[in-house]
Amino acid sequence: MTSPSSGPVPRKPDPRFALLAGAAAIGTAVTLIIAKTIAWMMTGSASVLASLTDSMMDAWVSGVNLMAIRYSLKPADEDHRYGHGKIEGIAALFQAALMSAATIFLCLEAAARIYKPAPIDSMPVALGVMALSTVLSTGLVLVQRYCLRRAASLAVESDQAHYSTDIVVNAGTLLALGLIHWGAPLWIDSAFAFVVAAYLARTAYGIGMKGYHMLMLSLIHIS
Repeated sequence: MTSPSSGPVPRKPDPRFALLAGAAAIGTAVTLIIAKTIAWMMTGSASVLASLTDSMMDAWVSGVNLMAIRYSLKPADEDHRYGHGKIEGIAALFQAALMSAATIFLCLEAAARIYKPAPIDSMPVALGVMALSTVLSTGLVLVQRYCLRRAASLAVESDQAHYSTDIVVNAGTLLALGLIHWGAPLWIDSAFAFVVAAYLARTAYGIGMKGYHMLMLSLIHIS
């Protein structure tokens, strides 16, 4: 019998929460891709394209992360005496590489729009989609935080990192479109795309370093 002074028994981590977070991320990313694709096709906005690119990257990365989470939960065997957890480090490095590629793409697109600006059509649709995107991204981050408190996972943590930036990206896109709608110059659209690219580059570096250190620690432990 536990004495009153011993305090509550710590809750055992439940890996199913990591799987729940991964599935929620994929569902959210797919929903945002559909909505933002419609908005981009109707508006041609560079900032909406930046947000769409981010969501497309999220979907691919979240899919890889979900597979990594499932693989990491496999018990140790003859070929993996210390388990399969380091696959999450590989997934984090993959995510960082993909974010870096997205950064380069956005910079090229934003530069092209600065040299050849175009008016943004169907502004109410774009504003509505970006408002919805901000709400969905915020909801997903809250779900991920809840799951991380019950099951630590580098894959979920890295997913949460870039979905947290999504809140900023979506809200910033909403602000940029709103400014243009109220008479601001069109170059703000491209300028914000550059801001998103810089934010992605910074996030990619942080996630990549976490994956690198996780793999290096695993190699040191094995040796």
